[in-house]
Amino acid sequence: MILRVGVSAMIISRLCLLAIAVLPLLDIPGNQRATYAAALLVATPMLWWGGLALVGREAWRAARRHGWRQTPRYLWKVLRYGERGLQPSPEASDAGP
Repeated sequence: MILRVGVSAMIISRLCLLAIAVLPLLDIPGNQRATYAAALLVATPMLWWGGLALVGREAWRAARRHGWRQTPRYLWKVLRYGERGLQPSPEASDAGP
C-alpha cells in the first residue's frame, strides 16, 4: 500500500508540472493564473519528495529482504498486485509432496 501511495504521489507531481505548462493556454485571468502556478510550484516538489521517501523506504526494505537482484521484480509485484498478492495461497501450502 505504501508503495502505491508513493508512486501515485510521484505521478501526480509530474501531472502538476504538466498543468503548469498548460496554464498559459487557459482562458483565466492573470492573477488567478499566477496563484494556480504558485500553488502548483509549491505542491510539486512536496509530492515528489514525499513519494520518493515512501517508495525509497519500501525499496530499501525489499532489497534487504530479497537481495538487490530480486528487488525490481518484488516491487513490481507489490505495485501491481498489492501485499496480498504476494502471500502464498492456502491451497498451495496444503498440497503435499
